[in-house]
Amino acid sequence: MSGRGPRRDPVKERFWRRVFRRQDAGRLSVREFCERHGLAESAFYAWRAEIRRRDQQESQSTAATRASVRAAHPPRKRAPPARSRFLPVSVAGADALMNVAPPVAVEIQLPSGMVLRIGRDCDPAALRAVLGAVLGGPAEAAAC
Repeated sequence: MSGRGPRRDPVKERFWRRVFRRQDAGRLSVREFCERHGLAESAFYAWRAEIRRRDQQESQSTAATRASVRAAHPPRKRAPPARSRFLPVSVAGADALMNVAPPVAVEIQLPSGMVLRIGRDCDPAALRAVLGAVLGGPAEAAAC
């Protein structure tokens, strides 16, 4: 023996992990669950403690491995962020328009909740282009 303790039995460990998942998913207490499934309550608690200990050791081992990998491979320099593809927009006389609602001829509420308000003097070609972009395909609009 290497002094590490008893050898792990993967079959038993899988069995007890399934037992714990079933018990957690049900509404029975540990005592009721063990009685119903013919398990010794002491074995249930002993294996639960053992599985938690193993999981904790594995978690610590994984964290230590990650730390050593990070130390061996420092992070690469990141590329500069991509430039924005939006253009600045300004509206002439925007102060005067802020408190006045434009006349609306049609209001469309999309399934996503987005609302499109189309004015009375809309351009049919522009409306088709906007609807095509929003809906993701060609849009048919006979007239505004």
